[in-house]
Amino acid sequence: TRRKPSRRLQYGFYKVESFTALITAIALVGVAVFTFLRSYRAFNDPEHAVLLPSWALGVLLVAGSISLYRALQMRQIANRYNILSLKTDARNSIKDASASFIAFGAVLVASFGFNQVDAAGGMLIAFYILAVAYVALRESSLVLLDAFHEPEMTREIESLIKSNKHVVGIRDLRLRRAGPFIVGTLEIIVDGSMTVNQVHNISTELENSVKSRIAGLRTLVVRAIPQADSSGTVS
Repeated sequence: TRRKPSRRLQYGFYKVESFTALITAIALVGVAVFTFLRSYRAFNDPEHAVLLPSWALGVLLVAGSISLYRALQMRQIANRYNILSLKTDARNSIKDASASFIAFGAVLVASFGFNQVDAAGGMLIAFYILAVAYVALRESSLVLLDAFHEPEMTREIESLIKSNKHVVGIRDLRLRRAGPFIVGTLEIIVDGSMTVNQVHNISTELENSVKSRIAGLRTLVVRAIPQADSSGTVS
């Protein structure tokens, strides 16, 4: 996704990340179904004991602890810099960690002879995987469709624009995600008596001020429209 735009792909390769996430989510659905079916069959046939339970418990405990530590660090960074995509990833990582601890508990109980508990834990983990896949499918599909629904960020940008004394009003604000970044276009209404140089300076000032306040905003194209009087002519 860091490759520069080409003549054919003029907006860059940022959506490759979302497309990859979509393919991965589809694969996760298959993994969840396979895990559930295997666990369901094991639940109905609980004679097979868990092999090497001490090794399994050790691996699950280490994996869950590492995953939880990583998730908490991601959430801390995401909250510090207000990176929405990283917040979503942190939530999914916390689910991964909790699934490891569920598996740890299931294997621990199964090691005492309750083999069905291990199978029940497998079915529960399958639902966890399916939940993660659903979130990834939804988020990646919305990004690929250029959907953007973050009212708090939109209101913050509109507030920053309206705080400029030269802006009479906002006609249109459109935002979309491009990989880890946000790009947008903005139409503002300004006094029709302004010179081209003044309008250019205002547009540049608005773009820089918004980009400095909104984390992850890569590009904001500002288009100024002169204000028309009551008769419909530009003042």
